[in-house]
Amino acid sequence: MEEIQQNQGTTEPTSPSPFLTDKRKVLFIYVPLFLTFITILSVVFATVLEEDKTKSQVFDLVTGVGLNICAFAWCRFDSRERGYQLSRHFPIAIVLLGAFALLYYLFKSRGLKAGFISVGWLLLYIAVCVAAISIVGVFIMIVLLLTGVVPIESLPT
Repeated sequence: MEEIQQNQGTTEPTSPSPFLTDKRKVLFIYVPLFLTFITILSVVFATVLEEDKTKSQVFDLVTGVGLNICAFAWCRFDSRERGYQLSRHFPIAIVLLGAFALLYYLFKSRGLKAGFISVGWLLLYIAVCVAAISIVGVFIMIVLLLTGVVPIESLPT
């Protein structure tokens, strides 16, 4: 059903806004794909390759920076949608400070009450992502065990 909008005495039909906006693409496509890719690499590195502290730290750094870049992309699309002007130093802040800069953005762009509501949605989103990557990790481990890539003897008892 189309909405009718009255503009200066004229009636123009408007199409409903699409569900998959740019910021929702980041949330529902790019972040899950990135997390799935990271989970696959994490399971493979932990089971097939030798554990190396330096490689693990580099892997963690790449994961953190990747998630922070996704958070920045979401903030940029959200600010465009809301008409909120991001500061010119915000990209650096979100890549370096991550979650703290995201929380700052949520409260600054929405106000106190809506900021707390947005933080609640963020926590729910994080919980769903953690559950989903845990399921993906278990599935990958089962596939590696069934295919013989990882011998059962190598699992901790």
